[in-house]
Amino acid sequence: MISRKEYSDTISRCLRRNLPFVIYMPPEYDEVIFFSQRPDEHNECRADLSDPQWNGFFINFFNNDEPYLAGVAYDYDYQETLAELDYLENVDGLYMPADVVPSLKSTTRLQHAAAVNIAVGEISRYSGKVVVSQMTAVASLRDPAEVMWEYFDMFPATFRFLVFTPETGLWLGATPELLARCFPKQKAVLSMALAGTKPADDTSGWDEKNVTEHICVLRHITDTFDNAGLAVETSDPEELYFGPIKHLCTHVGAEGDYDAAALLYDLSPTPAVAGFPDRDRAIRLIARLEKHQRYCYTGFVGIKSDDDIEAYVNLRSALVVPCLVDGAEAYIYNIYSGGGIMPDSHADAEWDELMAKMSPLYGIITGDASLPRPDEIKENITFPDYVSRRDFLMTNRYVK
Repeated sequence: MISRKEYSDTISRCLRRNLPFVIYMPPEYDEVIFFSQRPDEHNECRADLSDPQWNGFFINFFNNDEPYLAGVAYDYDYQETLAELDYLENVDGLYMPADVVPSLKSTTRLQHAAAVNIAVGEISRYSGKVVVSQMTAVASLRDPAEVMWEYFDMFPATFRFLVFTPETGLWLGATPELLARCFPKQKAVLSMALAGTKPADDTSGWDEKNVTEHICVLRHITDTFDNAGLAVETSDPEELYFGPIKHLCTHVGAEGDYDAAALLYDLSPTPAVAGFPDRDRAIRLIARLEKHQRYCYTGFVGIKSDDDIEAYVNLRSALVVPCLVDGAEAYIYNIYSGGGIMPDSHADAEWDELMAKMSPLYGIITGDASLPRPDEIKENITFPDYVSRRDFLMTNRYVK
């Protein structure tokens, strides 16, 4: 059996050589799954959900308006990855590094409050919803593999992953929200409406704001399935726990013929991460309100195996970028969380919800979730060659 230390060492080697890889655990799995691949001649790792020959892990950006997914194909298993790394460490040159730039400045409470107040004014005109997110930037000496193991262990009921591609950079997440589980040959698809949030120890009933938010998400999913010509069934709502918070969750099932890839793009981004009833209008508002780039946060991640696809909304996640702090190896973590803003939302309550959502990962990265949250990374940050190098010519990339 491969030990956690062996996996951690291999992850570090992959990052140093910019070799795309993924390590993940489906909900309630006890063992991790690991594989890697080389980028193509354009330094890309494309995932094609419509190609029956493509199998692997996929990840995309929020509001990706083109049918393009990044991913890691199941080319090299763990032992084959070791052999590939042995080869790469004995040749001159690197694959091109990921070109996703981390932020050193966090969303401030005042910035978020201003965004919430503007959002409330906008959506009150049409009784809608928009999701406003925050991003917390921290520098830490904690290795992402070390953080990964603790995060994976903390949330066994979630879809957990650490993935690196040239398009997206390195992402760590443990998401509770299923976007869709597709079985096209069986003419079946499963999804969930996950919206509405309050403290895990709150035993009172769900208020109108949370119930309305939940119904918006549920309606989007059922309407999408209806429009695809599927017969839809829904469960009774239940509570789904995630550390210090809980969500309102309704499971959705449907039957009929459908195109799995097209259905995912119709579902994403859901009102749980964008807005309702006018999704495009909500996305434009998000672009105005948020001072940070979401990148892959609130996009979707998942696995394709032959015709079956399991996709999750990329929540409770962070962008991770290797750096040097005063010359010592470290990492910048951009940690994201978001919340649905309704006409009766209050900025202070929304901020508390966002801090509760990101506190488990923040606590693992920093060592203490109660530490003062930084508005800006003030350390002396530089980047190692394998991250910052931008002059490596494509024509010089080596081949076996």
